[in-house]
Amino acid sequence: MHERGKPVSIVVAFHLVQNGIEPSYKTWVHHGETIPVNQPYRLNESGIMNDDELDESPDNAETENVRKFEKLMKDAHRELYPGCKFTLLSFVIKLLHVKVLNKWSNKSFDALLELLKELLPISDEDIPGNIYEAKKILT
Repeated sequence: MHERGKPVSIVVAFHLVQNGIEPSYKTWVHHGETIPVNQPYRLNESGIMNDDELDESPDNAETENVRKFEKLMKDAHRELYPGCKFTLLSFVIKLLHVKVLNKWSNKSFDALLELLKELLPISDEDIPGNIYEAKKILT
């Protein structure tokens, strides 16, 4: 448990939604990983970047990050259905967390999503239909 009484996974999920993952992350040398010898890398202010990533326009990458962040924020505030305590994002995060903790197969997770679609007072577009769609909400 986290010091505020919330599970660490919720705190980590919130941090990732709020801050995102460093786009240049490939190899985290600060924890002892090594840089592959056959790939050229350069250091930047936040870590290391592959030469392939240097070709990306910073403006395009920033625009894409802003778009992804805005989508996550929208899903983080969108009620699953009127009066529900879960937002779309919190619902998907909790479902995926339960899936991982209990080692559910993708097939069993997809079956649960189908059942929830029938059970909950929401339209088919408001809940992911399978594991792929659920993970896509997080990216």
